[in-house]
Amino acid sequence: MKTAPFARSLGKLAVLAALWIVIAAQLLSANALAESPGIGPGSSAPAAEASSDVRQSWKDDYASLKGALSNRVNRYALLRTGDDRKDVAHIQSLFWESDRTLADVALRRTSVLLQHLKSLPKAPDLEALEKQLAAVRTRNSEAADDQEIYLAVRMIGRAAVLANPLLDFDGLIFNRWSSRYGHVQEAWANSVLRDGGLYIMSGLKTGQVTVRPLLEDSRFENGPHQGKRILEVSKVVRSFDLSYDGKKVVFAWLQPSPRALKIVSVNVDGSGLRQLTDGGFDDLDPLWLPNGRIVFISTRVKLTVRCNFGPATPQAVLHSMNPDGTDQVQISFHETNERYPSVDNDGRLIYMRWDYIDRDFSAAHNLRVCKPDGRDPRSPHGNYPEPNVCGDGWSSCPRHALRALGQFRLSPAQFLQPRRGLDRYLR
Repeated sequence: MKTAPFARSLGKLAVLAALWIVIAAQLLSANALAESPGIGPGSSAPAAEASSDVRQSWKDDYASLKGALSNRVNRYALLRTGDDRKDVAHIQSLFWESDRTLADVALRRTSVLLQHLKSLPKAPDLEALEKQLAAVRTRNSEAADDQEIYLAVRMIGRAAVLANPLLDFDGLIFNRWSSRYGHVQEAWANSVLRDGGLYIMSGLKTGQVTVRPLLEDSRFENGPHQGKRILEVSKVVRSFDLSYDGKKVVFAWLQPSPRALKIVSVNVDGSGLRQLTDGGFDDLDPLWLPNGRIVFISTRVKLTVRCNFGPATPQAVLHSMNPDGTDQVQISFHETNERYPSVDNDGRLIYMRWDYIDRDFSAAHNLRVCKPDGRDPRSPHGNYPEPNVCGDGWSSCPRHALRALGQFRLSPAQFLQPRRGLDRYLR
């Protein structure tokens, strides 16, 4: 099976559509993915019924968004008539003054999505989905059940996203994990629960979706657990990255004793399992660099979070090593937490820094960029930026644009343009 990197395979427009998958699937289990029939690029069939887990995630979205739409207190999330909102990547991401209900919002956005997909080269046949959407629109009245209309439109939108011709690969890799602590500190081993795994899903193009545990038969070839099956030692996989050639995966794995997250690598067929780091500190958020080295964050610097004293809240900064685990070096010498490294289009690292020194209490989680070896760290959108809470950051097309996901559930994607100048507000 050929496994291709998801985000790296997508162009600018496909990434926007992929965000629908991320939001719609945030509560999905592997079984829910495997139970979803009739999906795939180029499909002209009507949207198939979604599994119960998928529908429940949409219901959760509906409950969360309903209050926001009715209150309309967030001026940044509302498009008023006559507004020229250049501070958002797409005005469809906002609530509109004309939106009566969440069904209105979903109908509007899904209609625009279908029109966009029809404009792409090798556009799929969307006639069946357009007819479905038109039929749902005729039912959208004050007497209708708004949630049922919303769910029906989400089902159509999901089928449209998966029909995108830019989804030109058949497999995805994903993980499952859980934590007892909803905070940036949830990553450390002392808060990660003993459940999870690393999986490969196949069949996106055909609609015959299958999910297999990547590590089902993997045994360590080195280290303190040499010869042992990894899932018998620990099942927890926290963060991971797929190599540029799609052949290897590097991930953070929960070592049971001493309890700590360690960096491990494996081939996509489950062979070649090797532990790359050891010791009693946490190593996580591994990332492949184009030159083959691996960047990761580690608490081995032995610093403590300033607002939570004690060894239970250690800090982690950027480190780097060879793909075989040799030459482990610290590449950042900052004194607050750094997380979520990624590679920008020009080869720089982009990551989140929990930098709340001499700042407001909330102005804490900001994007930073640096060279692959850690030199020249900068803030691409200001010392006192808005938004002031950013999480995962990764590069976007066209060049010189960055995307970031907020730290909270259903936080919107945020687009930043550093070419306007470093250390300035972006309005």
